[in-house]
Amino acid sequence: MIIPEGQESELAGFFLYCTQILSWLPPLVFTFMNEADINLSWGGVHLNAYLLAGLICFLFLPKWNICREIAKEENKMKHEVEMG
Repeated sequence: MIIPEGQESELAGFFLYCTQILSWLPPLVFTFMNEADINLSWGGVHLNAYLLAGLICFLFLPKWNICREIAKEENKMKHEVEMG
């Protein structure tokens, strides 16, 4: 719905890449905290820090209508490939 035409595979690949790169980080940090005898309640607080980071990123996104307008614009990357 808001993915620019012709970039569906590129953005899906980027999403999978980011998911695979970052999915190991919270369990690893939690394990280090647990092995260092840090109280498990702090481990839970640590896991919520990732949600807070996601919320902060979400707050910087433009409004939904603006995102849809941007997605409907001409794909500049596709235009450059055709011209070049």
